[in-house]
Amino acid sequence: MLARLIGKLSCSLVLLCALTAYGVEGNKEIYSPWTIAPACASGRVCVYMLASDNEIYSIGPSGVRLKIHAAKLFRASANCSALSSPANGDVCYDTGTGAFMFYAAGWKSLYLASGGTPFSSVTGADKGVLGAATTHYLVAPGQAATGTVEAVLSVAPRAGYGRNLRCFLGVAPGGADTVVATVRKNSADAAVTCTISAAAVTCSDTTNTFAVTAGDRLSISSVSSAGTASDLTCSFEVTN
Repeated sequence: MLARLIGKLSCSLVLLCALTAYGVEGNKEIYSPWTIAPACASGRVCVYMLASDNEIYSIGPSGVRLKIHAAKLFRASANCSALSSPANGDVCYDTGTGAFMFYAAGWKSLYLASGGTPFSSVTGADKGVLGAATTHYLVAPGQAATGTVEAVLSVAPRAGYGRNLRCFLGVAPGGADTVVATVRKNSADAAVTCTISAAAVTCSDTTNTFAVTAGDRLSISSVSSAGTASDLTCSFEVTN
């Protein structure tokens, strides 16, 4: 009786081993869809399916969510710079400008057209004393003294963004005098501006941006509160 029982048990174990081996070789995983990304325990890796797109995602130990087979999260937006929660390495196709952007401690443009350049620079100068409480419009370096008639420094050849305004004064304002430089698009102030005051001779705006469309007229204005400061030069970028 005992021998017969041992024989049956041995056969069962052999069969179980065979089935186990077969199961591993032909294994497949079936995931039930989640409506939102699940929480994953710290230090663990989770794999799940989202019902919204029927795609498989993973959450790594660092907590970053990635679509399977995607190098990094790939996004598309009418304004990539306004996307929430970007991570270094993210790529975005900006439908507003028709350009690709990548994130590396901030969104940066990547122009891929043949013969294109990553950015163009717009520079203007105001030679001599700026005057008091009068709006001046910077002209191309080397031209005659700046006047009160707006001078177009550049006509945008393609869509992009204006950003990274930097200015320099040959003579500081001094005292309570201030000099405000502002980028303009189509004869209207844009959201890129900086102020030089007291003994300073430089200012910059590397935070604000504005959209540029092919054909937009770009210029720079300056307003000095007193008649001390002189010889202003400013430049900003137009990126893709």
